[in-house]
Parts: sequence; C-alpha cells; structure tokens
Amino acid sequence: DKRLVQSLVLDAVVTGTFNKRDSTTMHKEDTQ
Repeated sequence: DKRLVQSLVLDAVVTGTFNKRDSTTMHKEDTQ
C-alpha cells in the first residue's frame, strides 16, 4: 500500500514538474 501511495504522489509531483517544464519549453520554442 505504501508503495502504491508513494508512486501516486511521486507521479503527481513528476507530472506537475513536467507540466511546468513543458510550458517553459514551449515558450522557448515559440521564441526561437
């Protein structure tokens, strides 16, 4: 159970970070 919860939390954190990075990357690509 702990592994499942930990994976869900980690996935949420990674997804949030990835979304922020993806937005920044998109802006950079638009600039270039």
